[in-house]
Amino acid sequence: VIRLGNPTKIQPELLKTTLDYRMKNHPTFPELQQLVDQIVRISRQLSELRGSAWSAVQGEEFVKELRAEKRALQVDINDLRHTMKKDIVMGAQVVCSTCIGAGSPDLKGFSFPLLVLDEGSQASEPEALVPIMKGTHQVIIVGDHKQLPPTVMSEKALAKGLGVSLFERMTEAG
Repeated sequence: VIRLGNPTKIQPELLKTTLDYRMKNHPTFPELQQLVDQIVRISRQLSELRGSAWSAVQGEEFVKELRAEKRALQVDINDLRHTMKKDIVMGAQVVCSTCIGAGSPDLKGFSFPLLVLDEGSQASEPEALVPIMKGTHQVIIVGDHKQLPPTVMSEKALAKGLGVSLFERMTEAG
């Protein structure tokens, strides 16, 4: 099981299921950390050179090289993070997230054979569509359509029908 979302909002006993925890314990995390450390080092060098007489006279080319190296490292970091996340998510039998969390860049490019939407009556239709649009083959919506409706703060949105969940609309349609 893997849990996406903000680790500060997750119960302490479930932290080991988070993507963040799994990333930090992934076999390639030390490599990722080395790349991050290199970017920090280059950023410090650039800060020290900024405004110095040396950089203005002789170091312009050196500064360009440092910036190019920093950009290349950032690409490597992004690629490695994506590979790690893909490895972790693909290795999970169950991926848990909020509806909006399912639209996270962490899940970009993933599709799932089955979606279980818990507390379906509390998800507005646009919220429910986020995980459904991930390319799922089957959707199971769980809940009681007569219980709590979606929380909608805007009177205008309520007037346009966003106070009705997809679950309620489907149930009433038969």
